[in-house]
Amino acid sequence: MSELKRIRRCYGCGVILQTVDANLPGYVPEEQLIKHEVVLCQRCFRMQHYGKDEHTGDPSANEEFFKILEAAQKENALIVYVFDLFSFESSFVSAFNEKIHGLTTIAVANKRDLLPREVSDQKLHDYVAKRCQEAGMAVSDIVITSSIKNYNMDELKEKIQARREGRNVYFIGAASSGKSSIINNFIKNYSNTTSMLITTSPFPGTTLRVIEIPLDESSFLFDTPGISVDNSLLFKVEKEVLKVITPMKEVKPRTFQLNPGQSLIFGGLARFDFVQGKHTGFSVYLANPVDINRAKLERADRTMDSQIRTKTIRPISKIVRDVTDLEAFEITITETNRLDVGITGLGWVTFKGNGQVLRVMVPKGVKVYVKPAKI
Repeated sequence: MSELKRIRRCYGCGVILQTVDANLPGYVPEEQLIKHEVVLCQRCFRMQHYGKDEHTGDPSANEEFFKILEAAQKENALIVYVFDLFSFESSFVSAFNEKIHGLTTIAVANKRDLLPREVSDQKLHDYVAKRCQEAGMAVSDIVITSSIKNYNMDELKEKIQARREGRNVYFIGAASSGKSSIINNFIKNYSNTTSMLITTSPFPGTTLRVIEIPLDESSFLFDTPGISVDNSLLFKVEKEVLKVITPMKEVKPRTFQLNPGQSLIFGGLARFDFVQGKHTGFSVYLANPVDINRAKLERADRTMDSQIRTKTIRPISKIVRDVTDLEAFEITITETNRLDVGITGLGWVTFKGNGQVLRVMVPKGVKVYVKPAKI
């Protein structure tokens, strides 16, 4: 009997998907085709999640992406802006914030499942609201979600329906935000009552492809490409390292009681030095598989170099051969409240401010930040 097989295309570039040869265009593991309705080919997946295109060497289509936001402005569309609660600063893109000014916006704080369960949703809601206010973003709603756990996904759909008022809806977010997982969840539970089909096509005036989901006979939900963030560690390391530093389950804080003159080494990737101050407790939030080793500050360079050379710390990346590949940032704490010192794309350290002097060493081009404590 003849076999009738559905032809499926990558929603990133439109290539016909195949599961036979990883070296040919359109390859995707077979289990991904079975599991998901909407799938990226291996090449587009690497572009979105690792920030690089092995074929063109061009990691970013950000300028073309802004044309999509300009179209959303002209349409007075509803914006659904997806953040990564764990790597919040790497998904909070200032260029987005400016381009969507004046549009009705729903903020989606995704990956709730990665943060400790004892932290209340209200605390996370208040943190996101404050960060949006600081950025001059007016948001109509904030929804705390976990697309993996199907947490508050029905609430998100209800908010979209209540706010869109017949308008088009644009989903935006950084490539690390989990936006595609939310869209997959949406499609899985989507009942199409229109005469139109879900399609993938280049957005007018760009080479960027978007997935179009009909909401009624005259409006669509557009899933836009995830934008790459140049100052995040997530877009600088290899696939094997990314698997280690990207949390897949609830992150357990690791607390260290430090005296000045001590250091914490985060895998072979970064370092946190306590230079001056009173005895302090530091809680470290990194993906659970990332090793954290304590060292004396005076020996920290030699200790870290030795651990990288002998591969006795995890993970190790080609971008950090020794400490000379790291940039150092000195931070003098003047606040007395609880603070986060974060490394964009890796995690953060929480402590109570008390005049400490800290030094954070990170791979070149990675952003270090100081913010009021998130949790």
